[in-house]
Amino acid sequence: MLAATLVCANAIPALACTGFYFGRLTTAQGTSIWGRTEDISANYSKLFIVHPAQEHEPGSMYISSSGFSWPYPPRTLRYTLTPDSIYNEGQTPQPYAEVGMNEKNVAITATVTLSLAKSEILALDPMVRASDGGLPEQDLASVVLMQAESARHAVELVAHIVDTVGSAERNGFTVADPNEIWYMEILSGHQYVAVKCPPDKIGLSPNITMMGAVDVNDTENVIASPKLIEIAQQAGTLVLDNQGRIKVAESYARSNSSVPSRLYDGYEYLKGKEAANALQPGYYEYFIDPRPGGGYTLYEVMRLMAHGSINRAATVESHVFETRYDVPADLATVLWLAMGPAEFSIFIPYYANLITETFENYYKYDSPRDNRDYRSMYWLFRDIYTLCTGDRDNIAPNVAAFLEQYQKKLIEQHKVIDAEMAKIYAYSPALAQQKATQLSLAAAQRAFEVMTTIREEILAYKADPNPDKGIFTPSLLSQPIETNYTFAAVDGTGLPVFLKDDATGITVEGEPGALDYGTELLARVIGAEELAEATIVALDRLANKFQAYEIKLILDGEEVQPNSALTLSFPIPEGYDHENLILYKVMPDGSLVELPGEVSGGFFRVTLDQLSIFVLAEKTAADEAEEEENGVTPPTHAGSDAHFHILGIMLLLAGFAALAARKGRRTA
Repeated sequence: MLAATLVCANAIPALACTGFYFGRLTTAQGTSIWGRTEDISANYSKLFIVHPAQEHEPGSMYISSSGFSWPYPPRTLRYTLTPDSIYNEGQTPQPYAEVGMNEKNVAITATVTLSLAKSEILALDPMVRASDGGLPEQDLASVVLMQAESARHAVELVAHIVDTVGSAERNGFTVADPNEIWYMEILSGHQYVAVKCPPDKIGLSPNITMMGAVDVNDTENVIASPKLIEIAQQAGTLVLDNQGRIKVAESYARSNSSVPSRLYDGYEYLKGKEAANALQPGYYEYFIDPRPGGGYTLYEVMRLMAHGSINRAATVESHVFETRYDVPADLATVLWLAMGPAEFSIFIPYYANLITETFENYYKYDSPRDNRDYRSMYWLFRDIYTLCTGDRDNIAPNVAAFLEQYQKKLIEQHKVIDAEMAKIYAYSPALAQQKATQLSLAAAQRAFEVMTTIREEILAYKADPNPDKGIFTPSLLSQPIETNYTFAAVDGTGLPVFLKDDATGITVEGEPGALDYGTELLARVIGAEELAEATIVALDRLANKFQAYEIKLILDGEEVQPNSALTLSFPIPEGYDHENLILYKVMPDGSLVELPGEVSGGFFRVTLDQLSIFVLAEKTAADEAEEEENGVTPPTHAGSDAHFHILGIMLLLAGFAALAARKGRRTA
């Protein structure tokens, strides 16, 4: 990675970014995971914003303070980006956007600065300074995100720019869409190669040119500069493998005189100490075999960025993209973004292709390093890192314990969010975009509140002179983890209500907002013995047969009622006359209230705003009702006919007894 201050337009390299890749066949979730740490200086701050789509007049140019310029397309896309603070770079368009995703689902992390090129190569194809028009890291991500419609298109765009004006730096970057992931290395002023990432490999790039052998004729999987082989031949540096393929790193880059510490630590973390110890000075390949069985998890990858020498105070932000293959394309790739060094930060999830705004504390309180405003997400997260690393024995342990719980909770909650978002997207892409934005705002605000609380408590702990105060423990560590990354925090999904009880087949439908998010439907068949005597007497007169149900709505363990009207659908029991049905609501005193409804497709449907006990009944015919008046025909309860024959006889006998008693009193 190469970052810069624009003092007299001089670039200051910071060779410490670490890129990585995990193919979908190497991960526990069957997803592709890739990303990078962005390292420059603890005194640099970052923002996270959404750049809106824009229309451009013919001839309009993207003009950077770096000196690079390029024609705008007629319309630039909406995209997220993480540019440097204005206090780092001054008034520039989008300095060092570094990571982002556009509305066409193209995601990029750019860049990792590569090894020095061989002098023989540079003699033939020198770098082109940005001030002379060459493409620098500062502008690469922005130029891609504003117009690329696929990962391949992004690579072809960068290739075209380098072919046309040259490159200012040797950079590696990864770009993806829901279908493909590409890794590209720019090797010299006009030479480059990009390959489609294999699903069964992993990769780790600590500022080293690592492209292995490629077949430039395999244009389906390789995009290479037209003179890639020719320049190496002319320079006398061309190295081929036994299949006649160019070994890119060996042909273009200087050899490593020692094993880079971040490469060693990465191998140790990902493949074990034996694999790390086997490393030797020289050249290394980016794509390597995973550990036996693979099974890398998202959380494990996040902690890679906090491991060993990869974990650096100079990290200004860390990010992970996860591409999933079992969700709609517009939901396939999620950005997990952590401000500051990863060790004591929180990776917050974003559907970065959908969101239309970010939490204002990412940009509103941008401030210089000598007057830090801790309402800034960057400076807040940076200070947590500083405070924890300043006292690893007393402050760091319990902060780390809390952040681990918090991060794992977010990862688990995202599985629920994903499932709901798929339903929302199928119903309305516009609603999905709205909810994606609301969810990210809620999650970021809560993370800000949590980290602010921890910071304030650490400062109070440090100010406490008590020598027996013990190890610092955040108050949040003893409380349930609340991330606000839930639809309950954003007024629900916005979907029409639909709940079904599988046991009874009863369904509940309603307009969006009719139920609070998380409300559950509980329905059960009620036996005759649970009904009041008054209810049984009434049904004996009104129904040939019936089925009784208790229906409840439960939210957070409490019974609730709907916010607005719901439509209930009751499956009609077998053997019931569809033309002769009626639904009753059972009142607290056992009386029955008839509810108007209709038969539709094997269901009896009714609209109401209160749930209770209901009875679906087959009405008695007029002549049957008259016989009922005389106590001749008892009703039948579905599933318990014999019980009601006996009950009817008992009621009949009770009636005769009552008449006899009255007669006896009259005679006396």
